[in-house]
Amino acid sequence: MGAIIAIIVVIVVLGGMFWGWLKLSDTIIKRRDKANSEKIFIRKILSKANNDEIKQEIEESKDTEFNKKPINIFITKNFLITNKNEIIPLKEILWVYATVLRVKSLSTGNTFGTQVKLNIVLDNGKKKSYYEKDQSVANDIIMEIHKNAHWIITGYTKEREKDIKSNLQKYVENKNLNISREN
Repeated sequence: MGAIIAIIVVIVVLGGMFWGWLKLSDTIIKRRDKANSEKIFIRKILSKANNDEIKQEIEESKDTEFNKKPINIFITKNFLITNKNEIIPLKEILWVYATVLRVKSLSTGNTFGTQVKLNIVLDNGKKKSYYEKDQSVANDIIMEIHKNAHWIITGYTKEREKDIKSNLQKYVENKNLNISREN
């Protein structure tokens, strides 16, 4: 009876060690893939892009400090590229802001998590949203967009949202005027 218990204990210990090794290797692979995820979606864009201007800007922007970060957005001098294979010219962006969504428990009502949503409003009034892991990442993206296109409105207030919705054409004309002054 003691021998059977010893064999069971050895099997459990070896099984636990094997399970731990599998988890460790899985964690290492996930970290490696996360670090390279940006490069993977940019490689896909490069292989599909038939526009030489976009290809050239991606190549020129690959080594910037911002674009080396493992995030889902890549920014060049004139384009914002997402991991959804969207290429948005910065000239088409009117307003960028982040909102924090609090996730609450239905039973207790307590907040147990947050999500940060990066919102990009285009000239035509359409909004594109992307989820980021935290507020600092969203702020980094907003600052990088603003650095390359300082005419873009940043930050959120209810008054600004109401004003932009009711006077969209005025904001677009004003933005286009600022762009033309730059060129």
